[in-house]
Amino acid sequence: MLRLRLATAGKPVVLCIGAHCDDIEIGCGGTLLQLRASYPDVTIHWAILSAPPAREPEARASARCFLGDGAQHSVSTEQFRDGFFPFDGAAIKSYFEALAQRVKPDLIITHDRNDLHQDHRLVGELTLQTYTFTERLKYGVPGSEQEMRDLQIVTYERNLSLQRPDLTAAAAAAAAAATTTTTTPGGKG
Repeated sequence: MLRLRLATAGKPVVLCIGAHCDDIEIGCGGTLLQLRASYPDVTIHWAILSAPPAREPEARASARCFLGDGAQHSVSTEQFRDGFFPFDGAAIKSYFEALAQRVKPDLIITHDRNDLHQDHRLVGELTLQTYTFTERLKYGVPGSEQEMRDLQIVTYERNLSLQRPDLTAAAAAAAAAATTTTTTPGGKG
């Protein structure tokens, strides 16, 4: 199993960014659980860019399943339109600039800027532009069987295959937090 070592003198701060509800849980849920176990004093900021009102309570409940009730953690949601991020780029870029003023992380976990989904790709690009000198782990949210086979976490110098337990833990926590909201196959709800 991959062990992360955060190089920080104080309490580590991690920023997780997801384009949509459940992207963080699916993409890096197991990694977050491992980080919390390894660093009990970690502060995690959980940011979701597209959490429509019908899914926001589900997103917040799911985040709390991973984060616990620690006051040091935060969950923020926005309502950028699913599938239209490239067309709303200026507003999303402004959101990232404001986020960078509020959150100074030691590590960011976010989408890969080479993701096939346009919203994920823009989030990955803006994360790199906004937090140029911050360590990043990138995740993918597979949308096809081919993407599932190719899914990797990429650091600056290594490609590390994502382990199945990450997906299993993420799916279990997301299912535990699910409300009566339904998601259409291939859609985001």
